[in-house]
Amino acid sequence: FATQAAAAAAAAAPPFPQGWRQAFTVTRAPGPDEVCWQTVAADATTRRSRRRRALLSLLFFMGLPIGIFAGALANVEYALCVAAPAPARARRAAFCSHSSFARSLLTGTLPPILVSMWSCLVMPKALYKGALLLSQDAGLAGVDRRVFWLAFAWTAFNVDAGCGRERKKRGHERESPRPPTSLLFSSAILGGSALAVLPALVTDPASAYRLIGASLAAASSFFVNFLVQQALLMSAFRLLWPCAVPLSTLLRKLRILPTPPGPRGAVLSTPHVSLRAGRELGAVAGAVFLAASAYGTVAPLATPFAALWCAVSWIVWRYQLLYVFERAYEAGGAIFFDAAAGLAATLAAHAFFTGCVLAACGAYTAGGVLAVGGPVGVWRWHR
Repeated sequence: FATQAAAAAAAAAPPFPQGWRQAFTVTRAPGPDEVCWQTVAADATTRRSRRRRALLSLLFFMGLPIGIFAGALANVEYALCVAAPAPARARRAAFCSHSSFARSLLTGTLPPILVSMWSCLVMPKALYKGALLLSQDAGLAGVDRRVFWLAFAWTAFNVDAGCGRERKKRGHERESPRPPTSLLFSSAILGGSALAVLPALVTDPASAYRLIGASLAAASSFFVNFLVQQALLMSAFRLLWPCAVPLSTLLRKLRILPTPPGPRGAVLSTPHVSLRAGRELGAVAGAVFLAASAYGTVAPLATPFAALWCAVSWIVWRYQLLYVFERAYEAGGAIFFDAAAGLAATLAAHAFFTGCVLAACGAYTAGGVLAVGGPVGVWRWHR
């Protein structure tokens, strides 16, 4: 206890409190190396003010629709080459051709890179700062577990953006006159270019499963590109660039940043680097698992690339845990309970979206049973 008065108040507390005013919140005491001093050293007034600021900042960063921006880039082809008038399309014939490098770069390569750089550079800082400002956890393990769920929720509702071009057969294959479907995993099913199907949802709510299934098929190309980029590019990039320390070291070698004077400055210039398991498991692994679970049925190529990402990430994480990252705290592997719950959520998503695909193919009974009963069964199994 900080003071004798606090110890006396705790000793005088009733063992069976009547109402919340007499109740104490009891949690496991963190270890000496696990104490989150930002929470423990703050009084109640400071924690309340921090909590308000944290909620506002988290709502801003988690609500910023980066997926819509990525989906807009992927939809440039439709805007310039399909929806534009014929004279404008003729002027952009070089860009709209299937062999155009600029079109492939703008619509296929840049969207997943934009999402990955935002999720790797901006969101980790925002989520960890927000979790610390929430002042809910007395230990670093609790902060990491909170970051996991924040990152997983952000990944599920605001990261994964997909776009596709719907086609239909009328003697020969051609583009449909409706705009391409842009899918932000879960939330953008009812946002973005889903506005194009909003009238159908209003007039016929029972068609929601069929429309979601059609959107999955249309948006599958983006997610395949996303998984390929994660497996072949970002895994190797994380092996060579695990944190921001290599950047600062490179800038010092190039004499862009000043070299800290003395041995103490040299030690402070290379801070301790931890794995950040909450971000790695919640944002990175969560994005891959959600994409593979939702699109494994309509895009079979998504599954092998997700498996390749798992194999490569195992090598990367093993090397970094042995030679790069340093021990931060000991929590007994508590975060893996949350990781198991997140994996169960991806299985529920797989059952739901597979049911939507079946409904889109005309199997309404089987699709409805799987979309509703699958997540319920997974949740009961997880419990």
